[in-house]
Amino acid sequence: MEVQLEVLLSSSIKRKKPWPGFCWLGQEKESVFLLDEKRISEVNLVSGRTKKKIPKLHPLLRNVVIMSSSRNGAWLVGLLNSGEIFLWNKDKDCLKTVAAAPDVSQTVTASLESSVRLKVLVSGDGKRVTS
Repeated sequence: MEVQLEVLLSSSIKRKKPWPGFCWLGQEKESVFLLDEKRISEVNLVSGRTKKKIPKLHPLLRNVVIMSSSRNGAWLVGLLNSGEIFLWNKDKDCLKTVAAAPDVSQTVTASLESSVRLKVLVSGDGKRVTS
């Protein structure tokens, strides 16, 4: 089996510290986002410039422990220091928050003290979140 790929666009992102990952978010209005554990930036693929602030997410980012996206790119999920979870849908620009369960907040506190790395996952429809 042979697969031929063609580069349609190439851009260079200038930054001192490299981004550890990227994800494709949105199903109707797709965009590429650069993800760090506590930061997110939207990339304009034509110019290579990054949009550093996403208005709905910006107030939450300083309290984020970890972020990840759903497999189909519909949802971005984040775990906050308090144990709360947020879900953001880019297409609808909809932000949902879930209150912290006592055992989740204890786990987050313990992981911050012991530098254990947490992981959070969300289903494609945004109805199930696991950590």
